[in-house]
Amino acid sequence: MNHELVLRFDEATCHAAVARYWQGQFGWRTIVEVSIGTVILIVAAAYSTGWLTGSLGALVFMYAALSFYAYAYQRKRIFGLYRMMKDPEVRWTLNENSLATKSSVGQSEMPWSSITELWKFNDIWLLFVSRNAFITLPLDGVSNSAKAFLESKIVSPQGKVRNFRKE
Repeated sequence: MNHELVLRFDEATCHAAVARYWQGQFGWRTIVEVSIGTVILIVAAAYSTGWLTGSLGALVFMYAALSFYAYAYQRKRIFGLYRMMKDPEVRWTLNENSLATKSSVGQSEMPWSSITELWKFNDIWLLFVSRNAFITLPLDGVSNSAKAFLESKIVSPQGKVRNFRKE
């Protein structure tokens, strides 16, 4: 069974993709952890300014910086691709063996086994081909049968699905 999809991208879709990536990779937990680390650092600095306080400060800063860098990197990558597109339309072809995409930037076809993970959000799905490289699938205009087909291909044999949807 083949599914043909024609999807349009816009800046809102790009913003959503970056935000959903950050949410899945870091999320609110990171904000809480950095906040707690900062409070502990402030309390520790009030009583001591030794190497332990400096080390804690460096760890809190590096963790926050890593989170920000991941966001900034993905934002630059996604918006760079979006700005290269003459026409922000992407054609997807889903068949039994592979997933193919075609746009004004280029085209690719990959076997289902190359998609290692699927992150499902209410408005967008992210299909990962490596730890930090993903394909954005905006769900506006995607049929339920196409979603079910795509998910079934990723789940088998080794794909992982993370559900971030709010029902």
